[in-house]
Amino acid sequence: MNSPSQPAQFVLKFRIPHWSSNTKVRLNGERVKSVSAATYLVLDREWKVGDQVAPELDMSLHYWVGGRECEGKTSIYRGPILLTYDRRLNTMDPDDIPTLNATAMKERLIDNKDSLPTVVVVEYTALDGCKLRLYDFGSAGEGGSPYRSWLPVAQINKTSFTLDNPLHSGRPQ
Repeated sequence: MNSPSQPAQFVLKFRIPHWSSNTKVRLNGERVKSVSAATYLVLDREWKVGDQVAPELDMSLHYWVGGRECEGKTSIYRGPILLTYDRRLNTMDPDDIPTLNATAMKERLIDNKDSLPTVVVVEYTALDGCKLRLYDFGSAGEGGSPYRSWLPVAQINKTSFTLDNPLHSGRPQ
């Protein structure tokens, strides 16, 4: 971001995404209060050369519980990124994906050394102890491998659509 060449009064607006429920923003190292998801953070002040704004988005997991043909399945998001099972990074077949527990999902970031790169790869342990690697939907199916974005997940409740929550995703209680 460019700095003003001299002090200037102006309004800076940051959109805080609905999925980032615990966003933190620092202005010149000091925490900004009143940061809320699905709103704009408005910083109206005199800006000086060297001022710094540092947003930290909440990349924690949130879930969209399926309905109709996706009943019994759930989509998992890590921040804005839809996580997807893909056969090329897992040992099980798409029809044998183990059930994950939303209240106990601890992620381990994986350095993807696959010949087809991904944006992010995370590994979770399923209820049966099996390791399941998920990665970004945008990279799913590269090279023709089968993939799934609706997965078996326990311990998560359905959340309704609202204007503040257009994905109608929720977090475990």
